[in-house]
Amino acid sequence: MRRIRLFIYITIILLLPCSVVTAFAQKQIVPKVEVNARAGVGASLTPQYVSPVVYDVGLTVLGRIKPQTWVGVEASLSSFRFNMPANKLSLKNPYSSMLFVGPSLFYKYGGGNGWEVVGGLSIGYTYLFPNKDLQAPSSEYEALLKAQHGCGLNFSSEFRYAYRNVSYVGLGYKFQMRGLLVGEAGSQQRQGLFSGIPFISVGFRF
Repeated sequence: MRRIRLFIYITIILLLPCSVVTAFAQKQIVPKVEVNARAGVGASLTPQYVSPVVYDVGLTVLGRIKPQTWVGVEASLSSFRFNMPANKLSLKNPYSSMLFVGPSLFYKYGGGNGWEVVGGLSIGYTYLFPNKDLQAPSSEYEALLKAQHGCGLNFSSEFRYAYRNVSYVGLGYKFQMRGLLVGEAGSQQRQGLFSGIPFISVGFRF
C-alpha cells in the first residue's frame, strides 16, 4: 500500500512541471513592445538639388496601446549626394546625411503569426549634418553645405511574415518628405525633398 502511494506521489511530482510547461507553451504570447530595424535604397523625387539615389537606415521602438495600434519613436538617417558638378564633390566624403527623429503611429492588420500588413506615419525633427568637404558651385548651394534644422514626414507600408508573434521579416516602401533651405543668404527658401525608398526590415516583439 505504501509503495502504491509513493508511486502516485512520484508520478504527480513528475507530471506537474510538465503540465505547467505545456500550459505556458500553449498560452498565446501578447507582446507589448516592438523593435524594428530597416534599411533601403531609393530614389529622390526632387532631382534639382539631390542626386537620384538615396540611402536610408532606421530604427523604430513601439509600444502596444491596442491589439492593432502601436505608438512609439522613429529615428532614421538618410544619405545622398547633392546634384552639383563632379569637380565640386569631395572624393573623401561626397555624401551628406540627414537625421530624422519623431513620434510614430503604426496600424497592423494580421494575427501575429503568418502574414501581416502594416502602415505607419511619423512626423518629427530633422537635422542636416554640415559637410565641409564639399564646395558650393554657386551661392545658391551654400546653405546646403551648412547645418540645417527642420521638420519631416515619413509614411510607410509593409508586408511582414511573423513567427509566433515574437519576430518577423518584412518588405515595404517608405515615402519621406524633408525640408531644405536653398538660395543665397538673405533670400533663402525652404524646398521640399521627396524620396521613395523600398526597404527590408527585421523586428522583435517582447
